[in-house]
Amino acid sequence: MGRGLDGFSFLGCGSEALAAVFKGRGATRSRQVSGGHGEGETPLPIPNRAVKPLSADGTWTSRSRESRTPPVLSRHLGDVWTPLAASSGVRCAEHYRTPLRPCQRRPAVPDMTRNNVDIHSLPADLPVPSDDGAADHLVGARVPSVALRATSGLDIDLASAASGLVVFYVYPRTGEPGRALPEGWDEIPGARGCTVQNCVFRDHAAALRELGAVVYGVGAQPLEEQRSFVAREAMPYPLLNDSELRLAEALGLPTFEAGGIRMYRRLTFVASAGRIERVVYPVFPPGSDAEVVLAWLRERPRTRTADSRPGSGSRS
Repeated sequence: MGRGLDGFSFLGCGSEALAAVFKGRGATRSRQVSGGHGEGETPLPIPNRAVKPLSADGTWTSRSRESRTPPVLSRHLGDVWTPLAASSGVRCAEHYRTPLRPCQRRPAVPDMTRNNVDIHSLPADLPVPSDDGAADHLVGARVPSVALRATSGLDIDLASAASGLVVFYVYPRTGEPGRALPEGWDEIPGARGCTVQNCVFRDHAAALRELGAVVYGVGAQPLEEQRSFVAREAMPYPLLNDSELRLAEALGLPTFEAGGIRMYRRLTFVASAGRIERVVYPVFPPGSDAEVVLAWLRERPRTRTADSRPGSGSRS
């Protein structure tokens, strides 16, 4: 291990190598960090880039702190929605301490459709879908053996996937940058918000994986559009294509029609040992189902008991 610049130790890297890294990058700036250098030593050079100012106590200034705060859902829906509020239909006050953040990794430049709609945000006046009972039969049902093509190129048999713990979230269709949304899309209860829902599950994928759950999104739009979405949003798991609505026919999932195209209503279910244990329907606001599923999985017994047998789950 060599001694690097300013007395720091770098694994296998001497001062000459570090000097070569910074050489040719143009003007550099230096910043004196408290406790980072010895008396009379030269500060570590920082490549030329905007450096956020530090206050006298060594913390970020208020402006810098505000710029580092991720956007919250209140910017999109007026009030802050929480998982509990999503399942009960009750809005929570702005001061709620853990607001739901739909897209924690939003793009620097919003993805706009042809009719100037930011697909990563939600309008404040979205209509709330009602529970029409179309999913009442799902808890306890056996997951059918339907093979769907994944964006990874593999065919995923849903029954085989459900032999373990798996989360399927079903959505109408994600928006495409530069392409107009269907006429009247925002006026259809439960239609808008597929990008938000996918991004929330993406941001919670690691937490779901830690609980032993595999995640799949299921949509009926063209497979190439799903592949583009996976690449654009850096999805850590594949989406499944059901353009023929085979799962809807086999399992009786609710659908609707818009612009002459039949598509899924937003719904999420958790299955294990081949049967559905938990269903979230309707889902509002879009993306709240990820937190609902996480909370339920954390309370769910890891080993089956008489109270956790298939069919004893609940539906929201």
